[in-house]
Amino acid sequence: MTHDPAFQRKNPVDDDDLALRRQAVRWMAELPDHVRPVELGRRFPRITNAIASKWFDAIGCRRYLNTLQFDDRGGRQGFSFEIVQEIDMLRQHFDAIYPPDHDIWKKAFDADQR
Repeated sequence: MTHDPAFQRKNPVDDDDLALRRQAVRWMAELPDHVRPVELGRRFPRITNAIASKWFDAIGCRRYLNTLQFDDRGGRQGFSFEIVQEIDMLRQHFDAIYPPDHDIWKKAFDADQR
């Protein structure tokens, strides 16, 4: 059972929000052991499913990980320390694979803004 307060969300709860999808299980299996977010998957399958579906989208995944690490809406309870550590390890691994300063789409967008 998940601790995710999905019932408090504005959007209706989907059955997929309550269990890990096949894509997320495969994604987790491919991660190095020290990075694998086991507890996040157990307690927040909806979040794990979202990360797995965005993992190869450098910009989208970075944005999503930011929303998990930094509360911009206020009034949230926050994650337990164990979950925060798993998200941080994921972020470090993600940034090693897709360094933020090497994001070609961001560079293209920034160049367009000049």
